[in-house]
Amino acid sequence: MEIPTWVLILFLSIGFAYYLIVLVFTLGWFFMMYFQKPEKNPSVTVSIIIPARNEENNIMFCLRSLTVQNYPKELFEVLVVDDHSEDKTAELINQYADKIHSSGINLRLLSSNNVSGKKNAIDFAIRHSTGKFIITLDADCVARPDWIATIASYYEEYHPQMIVSPVIFSENTSLLGKWQALEFYSLVVSGAGAVSAGHPILCNGANLAYAKEAYLAVGGFTRGEMFASGDDTFLLFSIAARYGKHAIRFLKSYDAIVKTNAIATFSGFVRQRLRWVSKTRGYTDVWTIQTALVVFLFNTILLTGLCLGIFNTSFLRLTLIIWGVKILIDFPLLAGYTSFARQRRLLWGYLPLSLVYPFYICFFALAGQVWKPRWKGRK
Repeated sequence: MEIPTWVLILFLSIGFAYYLIVLVFTLGWFFMMYFQKPEKNPSVTVSIIIPARNEENNIMFCLRSLTVQNYPKELFEVLVVDDHSEDKTAELINQYADKIHSSGINLRLLSSNNVSGKKNAIDFAIRHSTGKFIITLDADCVARPDWIATIASYYEEYHPQMIVSPVIFSENTSLLGKWQALEFYSLVVSGAGAVSAGHPILCNGANLAYAKEAYLAVGGFTRGEMFASGDDTFLLFSIAARYGKHAIRFLKSYDAIVKTNAIATFSGFVRQRLRWVSKTRGYTDVWTIQTALVVFLFNTILLTGLCLGIFNTSFLRLTLIIWGVKILIDFPLLAGYTSFARQRRLLWGYLPLSLVYPFYICFFALAGQVWKPRWKGRK
């Protein structure tokens, strides 16, 4: 049985749109120049904001990485906001602050008191900060010694209003950890390529920097304020709307990387991804909506074609061709980021991931619109 002409056109049109988007991201990533920090240290004052809730197992690794930064101590402060932790997070921070007090590093613990949630915690800290430039860091992340100096140097070199910086996972031997890394890297590098191409669509608050003046000018997190997450992407939209999309840059430098751990359990991974997807209902940026819609429709036609292929071999052949081209088109982008992260061994899992990814995308795209997961004791 032949495939109806309109169905063939639909499949090929959506496929072409997807390939074009991936090509834009790929060119954006590979044409982006590496940034080499100059010998001269920048002079901008920096406030490191770390929202923390129930992070007793991670916070000390994070803080220790900040106390060995190659940046003048008088030019940066570390503000950790305790977001109503139910463990020893606050106690550990206070003990460490007392321990390093004589070193000259300005580490302070703030309590969000009457407000809760990550966005409120960050906003609270920013309004109590003294730095001209804000860098947000997740409490489960570890920074490299030249992290602050590299980001601050990039800011003084190009003066963007927002700097999106890379995040990688610690080496993980588990199958779930490797799968998470590849899936997460596909998001990070797509966001990086989109920023480079002048169409920012996403970023990660685990390693994000912006001018304090810009944050205040756009009203902070007022865009998307009804969503618990979105301290990163909604702010990106706000800054792009006010200052233009080219006011946002991605910092392609290994020294700007922060490292975090993969989620240890499958259920935790599912809850985290559902939390991420839930905020997409508040997206208003046209390019972002179009990109998300094309990605969803493309993966939907792959699954649809696979199902129809059971009854019609013409559908199966068409689907396998489109799927095969997808695997080839997606590979350079992911290979580029794993090479940048110095984790190219992860690419051994690329083909299996490519085969399950359409199921993954369609499930989370739909479930994230209706399912409200619990995260760190909150819904």
